Amino acid sequence: MCRVLLYVTSVPCCYRFRNSVFFGTHSTSYETNRTKFKGRKPMWKFQPSVFMLEGSENSRGKYSDGSLPLNNAQTQSTELSLPSVDGYNKESQGKQVKPSETSPFQPEWLPSFLSWRKRHEGPLRDTFRFGLEDFVSTFRACSPYISAHQNSIFVIHIPGQLLEEELFENTIQDIALLNILGVKVVLVAGSRPQIDTRLAKEGIVPRYSHGFRVTDSLAIKAVKDAAGFVRYEIESKLSRGVFNTPTLNKFHVVSGNFFTAIPKGVIDGIDFGYTGHVRKVEANKIRAHLDRGDIVILTNLGFSPSGELFNCSAEEVAATCAVQLNAEKLIFFTDGDVLVDNRSGGVVHNLPLKYAQKFFDTSSNSFPDMLRIEFENGLKACKGGVRRVHLLNRFVDGVLLMELYTRDGAGIMISRDIYEGIRKAAPEDIGGILQIIEPLENAGILIRRRREQIEKELDHFVVMERDGMVIACAALHIVATDPCTAELACLAVHPEYRRSGKGDALLGYMEREAYSKGVRKLFILSTRTFQWFLERGFKPGAVEDLPVERQKSYNRERNSKIFIKFLEGSRAVDEEELLKKL
Repeated sequence: MCRVLLYVTSVPCCYRFRNSVFFGTHSTSYETNRTKFKGRKPMWKFQPSVFMLEGSENSRGKYSDGSLPLNNAQTQSTELSLPSVDGYNKESQGKQVKPSETSPFQPEWLPSFLSWRKRHEGPLRDTFRFGLEDFVSTFRACSPYISAHQNSIFVIHIPGQLLEEELFENTIQDIALLNILGVKVVLVAGSRPQIDTRLAKEGIVPRYSHGFRVTDSLAIKAVKDAAGFVRYEIESKLSRGVFNTPTLNKFHVVSGNFFTAIPKGVIDGIDFGYTGHVRKVEANKIRAHLDRGDIVILTNLGFSPSGELFNCSAEEVAATCAVQLNAEKLIFFTDGDVLVDNRSGGVVHNLPLKYAQKFFDTSSNSFPDMLRIEFENGLKACKGGVRRVHLLNRFVDGVLLMELYTRDGAGIMISRDIYEGIRKAAPEDIGGILQIIEPLENAGILIRRRREQIEKELDHFVVMERDGMVIACAALHIVATDPCTAELACLAVHPEYRRSGKGDALLGYMEREAYSKGVRKLFILSTRTFQWFLERGFKPGAVEDLPVERQKSYNRERNSKIFIKFLEGSRAVDEEELLKKL
């Protein structure tokens, strides 16, 4: 949590300095640069409060060799509080004071107190470095995600329960932060508890069937009232600005009838009245607002072409909207349920679509009611083309930022099946494998393998198939004397399918497969294509780094380069696939 808070505190500065020009000096005098940039207004002026004083250092933890704009300092009309220098300040009249104390003094005193000193010369206090090491490391770790998520569309479902909880305002500020970081945000507001509260005040008992509300003429009034209340509550929180800094609130919040609905009708003899489901989302209109930097809010209310109003499931609205917008992510806030692997007792963070669907088909009756609705709509979204669906515990402060901007995440992710078509090799695949690897063998890229050798090692091979054709292959050889180490060999993709992410998908699959079998150290031997592996986390190694058994069979005449990767688990693979936008 501390990591997230350190990161969050920098966001107002990040937003303020976007698209700004910074002027600085390096190995030239201030007067020269002032003349050079005359008539151009710099965004950032050096202020006396960040001057390098003897016994202190700048915010980067080292002294710069640029000149200080003393003329600028002398024009300041207000008194300033600066760290005392060598235990002396004006207020103390020559008496010794504690180094941590500060006192005001006039700018004309500055020249006599300023001097340059190398860091290694004398004990220097880290006046401006409190917590900066943690901040810098955290900010650097977040930067790949910030870049990857820019200009992506995220559809976020806001459950009505969240509005009645203390973390509501923090969550809304985190959503506004996403907008500042370049994410295109669509919010879909639910209002289930607000509707029930209004019905209870009227003495009306809510009616449900097949997991949906039965909305009669009395209930629709409560639905309209609750939807309007929720919408304006979210808008008001967004309008307050990010972290109580209204001047940073440069975006607009837009809402409207961006989707049409049709009635649910009569099911098993039950008339659902004004309950409906989504017919069409006005995706182009929503995209136009997103391209202008607006945050779009949808409610559960949809209109029919004839002007009738229908109460739709907010979860369905979110899923349908995500599909028709071709969103990168669909995010649900859950009641805090955690998925556990009963075999190991570990928490499950990622479910590929295929396994998520199988799990839902066999175990949906054991799901909590709300989670069942969210999970089912998440599956529909993934099948419709949404890359990833996230189920986040709404009771964790900062859960949205932790899930999106850290490797470990904080929720459950359902991911589109990028491994579709990957399976264990069968005898009938040998011809397809040879067709892929023979041109590479002739070019000297792969070591030559006879058909008999492939038949013997077929259990180690994995293939990727499309329309009955083998388009990629790879082999994993676990070292018998060191089962924590394995060699990845013969990774090859058909020429027609290269540069389309197939190699990355196959590598990710092999890393997951290896890790599940206890492998923690993966190595490859390559003469020509090693740059591809370097770009995917492999590090150069030496023959001595190989297991003894593999050292004996190493072909020194071929002189293949050795590269090693230490496997860190499925979340590390998730990160790599996310950053590659697989």
